[in-house]
Amino acid sequence: MELRVLEYFVTTATEMSMTKAAQRLHITQPTLSIQLRDLEDELGTILFERTNRGISLTQDGEYFFSKAKDILTIVNDTVSNLQSTDDVAGPINIGGAETYHNELILKSIRIDHPRISCHYVSGNANQTMPLLDSGVIDFAVVMGHVDKSKYNHIDLPYEDHFILITKKDNPLAQLSTITKDDIEKEPLITSGQSHVDTFLESWLGQSIDSYEISGTYTLINNGLFMVKAGLGSAIAIDGLVNTEGTDLCTIPLSPTLTVNSSIIWRKNQALSQASQLFLDTLQEEISNYSKE
Repeated sequence: MELRVLEYFVTTATEMSMTKAAQRLHITQPTLSIQLRDLEDELGTILFERTNRGISLTQDGEYFFSKAKDILTIVNDTVSNLQSTDDVAGPINIGGAETYHNELILKSIRIDHPRISCHYVSGNANQTMPLLDSGVIDFAVVMGHVDKSKYNHIDLPYEDHFILITKKDNPLAQLSTITKDDIEKEPLITSGQSHVDTFLESWLGQSIDSYEISGTYTLINNGLFMVKAGLGSAIAIDGLVNTEGTDLCTIPLSPTLTVNSSIIWRKNQALSQASQLFLDTLQEEISNYSKE
């Protein structure tokens, strides 16, 4: 299977039009059609449903589209990282948790090396670690109780604090801090990450099943929409949202609930120049941070 044909497929699946895809690829439509049918024959499956109204992906086509995009991303990044230059250049792909401390991580990348680019995929460990394992991303920022035994890792030198986000007309908004007893009867919206329940239970001192969980989120903005819609109050990392000028407010938890973060990457992974420079610079930033 040629990478050129993969590009033909991805472009067609993106445009959902043979005509537009052929124009983007600068080839004729009959040539594109023949290449895609040959690809289907090679794979032994149908990727596109063809009707009088156009084309659409089959279930196998959707799966192949997802994997083909990942393959092309890895190839393009590899080529970019190998290109010779007087300065270090190339992409660094990171996936991970939402934390305002990401500034410490991200500021390490382009210092004195403007030809390095950063691509950050937001998501919890359940979403980003498979991307790390498959090579789609180079590093993952993970929080809390994540098994790091099969990865290299750097523990980051700071803690994130949890808060409660609620509507201003909620009686809880009148409190200066939130205890586990205060939210005993409050519908709660929590992160959907797999280990969060166990983490919250350490603060609650009991099973989370004793509380009403009205929803979960993977990105906090979706959690905010759920709070605004009246589904309950959200437990989230501090510093990620600005409630000024809204009908929401944030309240710290008591006792304080904190979580540590780490940046992880695959063991025995051959790092690009850009990735190695990123790690070296990050470790220097951490050292300076710890001395402050």
